[in-house]
Amino acid sequence: MPTSTINEALALMRDPKGSKLPKGDIDRHQRILQLVEYLIQNRKVRLSSFIYECMMDAMADPQGSASGVRSLFWDMENEGIQPTETICKSALVALAVHPDYTLREQVISIMQEHWFSRDQYANEHILLGLLRDKQYELAYEKLFQMVESKVHVTLWVFDIFILVFGQQGFLDEMLQLFLRRKHAKGSDAAISNLLYFILDTCSQAFHYQGTVFAWNSAFRTGDLQAPDGVLENVLATAAKQGDVDLATEVYGIISSRRKVQIHHYEALAEAFMNDGNMASTLSIFNIMHRDGVPLSRGGTRGLVQLLLKDASLISELEAAVRATANDSQVPPAIVAALVEVVSHLRGSEAAMELYRDIDALTGEPPDVFTMQNMIVNSRGTATTRTLLNSYKKRFHGNGDPPLRLEQVNNQMIAKCLELGELDMAMSYALQALDARRTEEYPWLRLLAQEAVAKEDTRVWEMMDKLEEAKNQDALEIVQRVIRLRSMKRKWDERQDTRSAIGR
Repeated sequence: MPTSTINEALALMRDPKGSKLPKGDIDRHQRILQLVEYLIQNRKVRLSSFIYECMMDAMADPQGSASGVRSLFWDMENEGIQPTETICKSALVALAVHPDYTLREQVISIMQEHWFSRDQYANEHILLGLLRDKQYELAYEKLFQMVESKVHVTLWVFDIFILVFGQQGFLDEMLQLFLRRKHAKGSDAAISNLLYFILDTCSQAFHYQGTVFAWNSAFRTGDLQAPDGVLENVLATAAKQGDVDLATEVYGIISSRRKVQIHHYEALAEAFMNDGNMASTLSIFNIMHRDGVPLSRGGTRGLVQLLLKDASLISELEAAVRATANDSQVPPAIVAALVEVVSHLRGSEAAMELYRDIDALTGEPPDVFTMQNMIVNSRGTATTRTLLNSYKKRFHGNGDPPLRLEQVNNQMIAKCLELGELDMAMSYALQALDARRTEEYPWLRLLAQEAVAKEDTRVWEMMDKLEEAKNQDALEIVQRVIRLRSMKRKWDERQDTRSAIGR
């Protein structure tokens, strides 16, 4: 086979598009290296710029490497072969696949030194190399410098930037890149795929502007259909931002495809909630209630946080609750949330009227959480006593009380001790000790003192639990209380003995 034929084969192999290669998988990297090795060893072809151009093109393959690029430049220098423009541009392509910032700058310096042109192809691979090297800010800046300078940028380069910036979470920049790309070339086949990507990425991150942009661009018109999982994220994003129109639209699509789940109702309610529309929020929860979808206490945490943040909405929600109750019963969790907020902000005395109306408004008596909230937020002894008495009649002695957050448990124990309800305080305390959520119990000393004073044997159970938990500091507090009580008893006995002798 003539050497010229082998050279022609190398030229075909070096074509990155491989348009003239026979169909089928061909390992360009290995084939180029094999042909070059054959030329040098068997045909005794001398090293030349052409040989190094072929080798450098092989380095652009995933099997190549930045160290291979560096070795080729060193070898050329040792052989006295000057780098050509083609070699440098091929090196930039290779370094876009195998990033090495320092080596890339050296190649650019060589091109400047030899007055080689940096055409669009070279500049784009410099950008891609910066991306692969995770020099995102610099790559973004250089891309926009090219755009502002009216330098044409191939659409697939924009596409790569959009995908990389989206995956890295640079969503504002991703949108700017998409707008530039769209301006550069109206719309094409890739635009639809990019809009899917933008909607998916932005809605997952609750990025409102990006979600709305992608939705309005193609999905609202029905040109594109979002998968169910993406719709879930769009609904959640709209809910967080209080975008009632978008939330309602997406909710409608979801309900047309499958059965609506509890989190769909809650997301739609959250949208109205964050829009400040308490009447519509209550309407959604009422629909849930009528459809037999249970509204739990956890499902009202967003409502509680909103009311705590904006107390002006409390009266609006209460008015909506009372108006609704004229025709139908209100979900108990809604009234419980309202009572919780009012008692927390203004004290239980201010929430007492609404608290007493719970049965009439919902058809159910106050639950254990509501009663506990009223107890811990009461500010007057008389109110606390009334609430504690009601609580004892309904819940105390009927199994363990529900485990609450440490703050609520601590407050319940403190209120019980304040009113001499040792039995109730002890039940909460033992439950807290079992939970082992903390090693510090602000009520421990006072509870131990009360228990020891009344010779409540459950103090030994407290000590056993603390010992099991290896909570030595807390255990010593109880032991100190017992020792002091024992010393006091001995002192009292000594004083009594002295008094008897004196008589």
